[in-house]
Amino acid sequence: LPPTARLAALTGTRAALDVALGEVRLPVSASVLGPLPTGVDERWRALLTVPLDDGPTLTAELAALRARASARKDPDPVHVRVDPRDPAS
Repeated sequence: LPPTARLAALTGTRAALDVALGEVRLPVSASVLGPLPTGVDERWRALLTVPLDDGPTLTAELAALRARASARKDPDPVHVRVDPRDPAS
């Protein structure tokens, strides 16, 4: 079956994820799972899902999130992966 949703995995420290989730403007259709601990170091992960139609909006907003973090030289960036093969890794 073809995919029906886009998924993004955000990984970082709990504080960094809280900041990122607070500043990202998600589509109304988005759902957020987490943040949850990964079990590795002090890393946490949040999973964001949107219907396929809202995929471009999600990816554009995540790109803007990364750009803002880069511009302010964030010492604790959030790692973003869109449509990972295994969201648990």
